[in-house]
Amino acid sequence: GVNCVLFVTSIVILFKQGGRRGLNVLLVVTNIFLFLGCTTHFSIQFNHYYTTLGSTGVTGYANETLLMFGGDILMSIIDFVSELILCYRCWVSDMLPLSACIHGLAHLVLSTVPTVLVLPPALVWLGLMGYILALCMNVLITALIVGCIWYVSRHCRNIIVGASGTAKVISILVESSAIYLIMQLSYVTLFALGLPTEQIAGLATVQIYVIILFTHSLFHPAYPVSLIGHLSQY
Repeated sequence: GVNCVLFVTSIVILFKQGGRRGLNVLLVVTNIFLFLGCTTHFSIQFNHYYTTLGSTGVTGYANETLLMFGGDILMSIIDFVSELILCYRCWVSDMLPLSACIHGLAHLVLSTVPTVLVLPPALVWLGLMGYILALCMNVLITALIVGCIWYVSRHCRNIIVGASGTAKVISILVESSAIYLIMQLSYVTLFALGLPTEQIAGLATVQIYVIILFTHSLFHPAYPVSLIGHLSQY
């Protein structure tokens, strides 16, 4: 429900901003793709659990199927696109972050097994490396944005002086993608422990990823984050 509201709002704002600055087709396409992707992922998971519980009960309800395998691949692709958007917001054009995203996606796809709930020990490290690559990239981007917020805020104290402490903290958390980082770290931890809980966490993580990225579109709907743009001049 939150995704639907934020998706419609972000698309409306993107088109309104496009009338004045020129429509950013890249953000429109990625927003639509992420919304369709997370909705499809939710539908696959919901249909599987609802159908299985109704027909066979609890026994075997979490067993992987070919359709669930497709959902796992879709989750990896959504994670990949989300990382690319974070790169885009930071004006990162270097091949190193992009390479980390691509290798992370490859690791996750290769480590997906369509017949088991929990990965075999031999494949856990392959999948873990994929998530760690994405996590390291996320840490780097979050640090860049937080540092830039601090740098720019020193020259804009008269603009933010009226905001409450809580509002400032929330603004920094959303703007810096720190919530995205927290969710990703939590999921990677559960994945590394090899617990079935990571399957449940994965369902929520996909939705929260997209919610956070839609919120970024509302902050900077037409172009990458302006704070990083200011910092790049130096």
